[in-house]
Amino acid sequence: MASNTITFRIPSDLTDSLKAAASGTSNTAVIVDALRAYLKQPYNSAEARLDTLVGKLEAAATLLNSSSVAKNQKRVETTKAAFYDAEVITGIVQDMTAKAKDRKVNVAIANRLNELGYTTSKGGKWGRADVNNFKLRVMAKT
Repeated sequence: MASNTITFRIPSDLTDSLKAAASGTSNTAVIVDALRAYLKQPYNSAEARLDTLVGKLEAAATLLNSSSVAKNQKRVETTKAAFYDAEVITGIVQDMTAKAKDRKVNVAIANRLNELGYTTSKGGKWGRADVNNFKLRVMAKT
């Protein structure tokens, strides 16, 4: 939207009030909002669009089936706590590597660690590369 520059004078008491109201934003934004309110024009700000979007999302949330919400709630409650224990993970990796007969052992190890609720040292899910890095960095030191 195009804008025009307008110069005008305001009393000093309003200037002080304007500066106080504009903390964290610009004087122009405060004046434009005041003019829009006075002229009864709709706000076209990002905040107004965000408020509209939040309202739509809240309306959509009320349409959710309560049984699906209950299922998700139950799933969250039964999820194991995620943790990282290098010694236990080392044991699992060594045991599964010794029993493995193919090259896809790292994928199987990652799946097993994820099933048991273990996370990587950064808190993420295990993948093939994570297992390989664990072998190279942690197990190589022992």
